[in-house]
Amino acid sequence: MGYDYDTFAADLSQLLEHLDLRDVVLCGFSMGTGEVVRYLGEYGSSRVSKAVLIGVIPPFVLKTDDNPEGVDREVFEGIKAGIATDRYAFFKGDTWLTDFRADLPKIDVPTLALHGTADRILPFAVTAARLSGLIDDVTVVPVEAGPHNIGWAHHEEVNRALLGFIAGTTAALKSAV
Repeated sequence: MGYDYDTFAADLSQLLEHLDLRDVVLCGFSMGTGEVVRYLGEYGSSRVSKAVLIGVIPPFVLKTDDNPEGVDREVFEGIKAGIATDRYAFFKGDTWLTDFRADLPKIDVPTLALHGTADRILPFAVTAARLSGLIDDVTVVPVEAGPHNIGWAHHEEVNRALLGFIAGTTAALKSAV
């Protein structure tokens, strides 16, 4: 076990069990969206009522023969080269390059995906735009001109959509963008 999504999901599972939490809404940002997806794919939704993905990393960002929609590996090598050498193990396992395509169809709770259309870290077309065909009950909300950290740059829209989704009101989702 190490710095990877299997470990993150296992830790989350242990926490939810230890605290005996039920009917939770799992919400992740960026790499945290992978943790939410892997948790639901591996451990199911018995303790989860909804999922929220903000600045989505799934389904699979790396361009490969069976994922031509992905981003060229060179882009990620450039990002890695720009990270300071003392950033611990952030990129040692290339966690950004994890393939979540097998996890996504296992998600059986209502899911909200909020993603900026101007995200240069995780491009909308490669990530959030592809979720509709992979998760049965997903609402994808593109935040127009939103960067990667839409929770900071577009906090009002994100909060309105997030709270509306949790409360079960779809009007808030339509007015979020």
